[in-house]
Amino acid sequence: MYLLTMQAQVSSQRQSESFSNYQYVYPFVKVYATRCVVAGMKSKRSGHISFVSSAAGQCAIYGYTAYAPTKFALRGFADALQMELFPYNINISVLYPPNTDTEGFKV
Repeated sequence: MYLLTMQAQVSSQRQSESFSNYQYVYPFVKVYATRCVVAGMKSKRSGHISFVSSAAGQCAIYGYTAYAPTKFALRGFADALQMELFPYNINISVLYPPNTDTEGFKV
């Protein structure tokens, strides 16, 4: 059983609303998606969960004040989850792609 999570966002909201929504919603989307599959993986004692983060999850980048903390949160979640799920033979990966030419990047 495998889970790959990723998310992009394009927003026309005011900057402060967008910042707040992104800060609070983004990390929990990953948590809830993961919770949906972990029980099945545990019962099979097998699985792999991959999260798509960003280079901003490795080091903070100027101009990414709203974005980078959510990627650091994902990294912390994945690190802790790997330790908790290790006894069940469930592996965790975090992918750190650089800037990607997407609609969100153009904004």
